[in-house]
Amino acid sequence: MIASAVATAQPPAANPRPVAIQVPAGFEVIPVALPPLVTFPMLGNFDERGRLFVAENAGVNLDEKELDAKRPSCITMLEDTDGDGIFDRSTVFADQLAFPMGAVWHEGALFVTSAPGLWRLEDRDGDGRADSRALVATGFKSNGNAADVHGPFLHPNGRLYWCHGRKGHEVYQNGGGALVSKGLGARIWSCRPDGSDIQVYAGGGMDNPVELAFNQEGEMFGTVNIFQGSPRSDAILHWVHGGVYPRTDQEPVIAEFKRTGDLLPPVAFIGHVAPAGIALPRSEAWGADYRNNLLYAEFNTHRIMRVPLERTGATYRGAAQVFATAADSGVHFTDVIEDADGSLLVIDTGAWFRRGCPTSVVSRPDITGGIYRIRRIGARGPADPRGNAIAWTASSPEALTALLGDPRYVVRDRAVAELVKRGAAAVPALTTALENTHYLVRSNAVWALTRIGSPAAQSAARRALPDHDARIREVACQSAFITSDSHAAEALIARLGDDSPSVQREAARALGRLRNPKAIPALGAAAAIPHDPILTHALIYALIEIDSPAETQALLNHREPLARRAAMIALDASAGEKLGAAPVFAALRDQEPALRSAALKIAVRHPEWGRAAADYLATAVAGTLEPAAKEVVARLVAAFLSAQEVRDWLRASPAPALDPVLLLDAIAGAPNAWDESWRELLASSLRSPDTHRAQAALRAIATHRQRGFSALLQDVGRDTSRPAAMRVAALRLATGVGTEMDAGSFDLLLGPFVVGGTPDARLQAATVLAEAKLNRAQLLKLTDVMPGAGPVELQQLLDAFQRGPADAETAARLLGQLTKSPGRWGVRPQTLQAVFLRFPPPAHENAGPLIAEIMNQNAAKDARVTELETLAGGGDPARGRAAFFAGTGACLTCHRVGDTGGVLGPDLSHIGRIRTSRDLLEAISFPSATIARGYEAFQVTTRDGNSLLGTIPRETSDTVFLLTADGRENPVPRATITKQEPIAMSLMPPGLDRAVEPKVLADLVAFLRSLQ
Repeated sequence: MIASAVATAQPPAANPRPVAIQVPAGFEVIPVALPPLVTFPMLGNFDERGRLFVAENAGVNLDEKELDAKRPSCITMLEDTDGDGIFDRSTVFADQLAFPMGAVWHEGALFVTSAPGLWRLEDRDGDGRADSRALVATGFKSNGNAADVHGPFLHPNGRLYWCHGRKGHEVYQNGGGALVSKGLGARIWSCRPDGSDIQVYAGGGMDNPVELAFNQEGEMFGTVNIFQGSPRSDAILHWVHGGVYPRTDQEPVIAEFKRTGDLLPPVAFIGHVAPAGIALPRSEAWGADYRNNLLYAEFNTHRIMRVPLERTGATYRGAAQVFATAADSGVHFTDVIEDADGSLLVIDTGAWFRRGCPTSVVSRPDITGGIYRIRRIGARGPADPRGNAIAWTASSPEALTALLGDPRYVVRDRAVAELVKRGAAAVPALTTALENTHYLVRSNAVWALTRIGSPAAQSAARRALPDHDARIREVACQSAFITSDSHAAEALIARLGDDSPSVQREAARALGRLRNPKAIPALGAAAAIPHDPILTHALIYALIEIDSPAETQALLNHREPLARRAAMIALDASAGEKLGAAPVFAALRDQEPALRSAALKIAVRHPEWGRAAADYLATAVAGTLEPAAKEVVARLVAAFLSAQEVRDWLRASPAPALDPVLLLDAIAGAPNAWDESWRELLASSLRSPDTHRAQAALRAIATHRQRGFSALLQDVGRDTSRPAAMRVAALRLATGVGTEMDAGSFDLLLGPFVVGGTPDARLQAATVLAEAKLNRAQLLKLTDVMPGAGPVELQQLLDAFQRGPADAETAARLLGQLTKSPGRWGVRPQTLQAVFLRFPPPAHENAGPLIAEIMNQNAAKDARVTELETLAGGGDPARGRAAFFAGTGACLTCHRVGDTGGVLGPDLSHIGRIRTSRDLLEAISFPSATIARGYEAFQVTTRDGNSLLGTIPRETSDTVFLLTADGRENPVPRATITKQEPIAMSLMPPGLDRAVEPKVLADLVAFLRSLQ
């Protein structure tokens, strides 16, 4: 169904809720579309007539199944009918869309992304409402939290580009042709406007690339949410063809891509701010200070930022600066759009969104958002900024090429589009335009020729390859790439020696597309010279795409190590057996660090090279190991422990030069490998008076704890000569669920609660006690420490009462001590129910009021947060800092500030940028109401019946690493997992607000707010 609702709104100034936006001196803000003209706007774009198409949400938070069933959202078309710069007419252009996230007008149609893909919407009868829709590209998965498909965006080359987050996809040409890609990773995609020739441009392990913007040279920039996981940070990217970007902790996802070395860096890290829409203004309305500035919206911080771009090598760098801010916490900026007069439209979506949103625990659909214009005070835009007075269809090609340098960027774009429509008839005029002295005329002429794409147009575009302006040469190289101009190969090879790194990068990209083996020697020569990571990537990726093994293998004998490195990486990325072990292990002995590092990364990905690894190790450890060689040996031993040849070598040769700690750490990092000959090494090392070696043995035993080390570990736990932390760690490994505990070990574990140990010591002890089978006397003694236990430890300690004796006296003592504990508010009601149901009646009935009290607290969360705002006002950041680092509230157990603290929860180093005091109080009191992306809990069950609950900070192809509440990273082999399911709860216990006094809570919140 295509909707047809039209609404004429009251003047925006009469709307009861325009928000205040602070802008630099000399600028002004004007509301241009407020409710009821538009509600919950998100992202948008103009057509050539000045109509603004807005992806408008219904203000609901639904999962993907509900969105697909209800399709509640729409595209709204806004019009300014009287030309005063304020929209006064609203039409629903298309309804019944699941979750539209972007729009671009092109060739008489509106292209929109909304799960499951890219749509083409057309208004064929001219009534302002779409009466035709077609799914141009599909296969993009979603979960309803907006971290999926965004766009599209029209590149100067005429292709549509869009983004898709790390949600999974299965994409075929034309909806059912050849498979383009199937995987999990985030990617940048493109296709022709008719939906043909779908391609992957770049990608990686990041969570959510949101929007793209292009400069005149066709360089692509974008905003990315959760570019890296630890420390958690968003970023501004310069996307390059074939580029693979973080997150580094998403190893299985990264493995989907062909790598050219290290993951590529961003233009700028910007903190955990949730960047959204982005624009690269093209007019000169704001002056030279804003030339080459990216402007983008930050959802979390209520800010519009700008990043002045600076070319560096083959890429760009920049630092984010605040441009505009809104103090109202209900404001959430989602897009920035340049209008034809050079002003900037800013979209505020309001406060409805909460799925995965780190600043909105509760949806507030009463705050409905709006659209605002930011412009220079007194600025007057150009006359006829969109060129509506120009007789476009009647203009000759020569007249149209004269407009390619027009100061009005919309006019330039329309001239290009009209010349493309003329096709062959426009090529002579465009060829002549290549001689024009104006940069914009020449570059736009090349773009128009690229989009025409005929042999004659290709021939004309090649004439720009030797242009005196590096920017034109760069565009010409891109033209050869887009049109696959095989006749440009010789000129492109010459451009590999260009004095502009960006031209070199684009020449390499084009040569890779052409797949001409004759380019390989020149690519090798270019790669032999040190470059920045982006240019190095382009050169190696070209070798990968050409995929001509014989010519590339010849580079393995190049005299320059960096050329050998490029060849090695390219051959390893090629399909089939094209790289043997010999050159890789020879490179491990090279003096060039970059070559040695690349060889090591390749070697450890080839478990079938066990024989070569054993031979290398036997030679390497025969003498004294230099630091660089020691690192290589450590990585190889860890990677090849599963290889029989390496285990045979370890058994046959004592290898005196091999540091026992190195081998122990290798064993610790190999959960899927075991050799009985290691048992004596682990046992003797655990008994060693060398604490460093003994701790390494503990790490190794932790990986292989099911191999019968319990008795030895218990001995270490009883050994009073050992450090207390080591004794607790040993007992923790020795104690399985249901293991009985002797009196000495029990008293040791109770010690941190009796003498006021550190939060980490208390949590470690609580974890061991939780797994043990305690006798009646021990359980009674354990209840005595509960009033002083924090919420995190208390939740753990209660697990000890899930086993062992269950008599009435123990139940009564436990209930009495719990009612005295401030930490009780952090206990989950279901935990208390399970514990007291074990005891004889009326234990569960007696515990009913306590359970109800905690449950009622959760039900009245809004009232509780409001109460806390009153109680926790006027805090002191300095006192809060002292309390935080002293362990108050056990925050440091899971959260990091700077270099101090745990990693189970989000890094708080810059939390004050994105959270208001109310946000922080909501998160402290009710952490499960919304969970930050990347910190979702999972329950993993293994074949032996063990069950672990924690977050998954990283995964490999054969191992899941589960981070549990005690801060321990548990490697779980995939082969042993019977069930892995998400849990709709935070590992942070609720009720921490009640575990500290209001004054202390106020100080903690003030400290967190100060972390900018």
